[in-house]
Amino acid sequence: MNSPLLPAGPEIPLNTACEEGDVCADSNAECRGLTCLCKDNYFQRYGVCCEYPALKSPSSTMQQAQKPMQKNVDYFEKIVLGEGPFTLGTILNSWPV
Repeated sequence: MNSPLLPAGPEIPLNTACEEGDVCADSNAECRGLTCLCKDNYFQRYGVCCEYPALKSPSSTMQQAQKPMQKNVDYFEKIVLGEGPFTLGTILNSWPV
């Protein structure tokens, strides 16, 4: 442990033994369980703590996937209900790509 009366010792590398109050070499690491480990929301890669990438929420991803499908459903409903001047030519020309 670093003493307030002594100069701070060297920074501790990842996965190396440490004591409470020691400074880990990586700024995104901390001494936990007597070992320098990456902080929560970080993982170790090539000896460096990297932040986990932010994930899109499943609901926003699903909404994006449903948009093209809903457009096709809208076309089919109009054809079945006979709404508007739908002929084979207008349907083929206006079909979403």
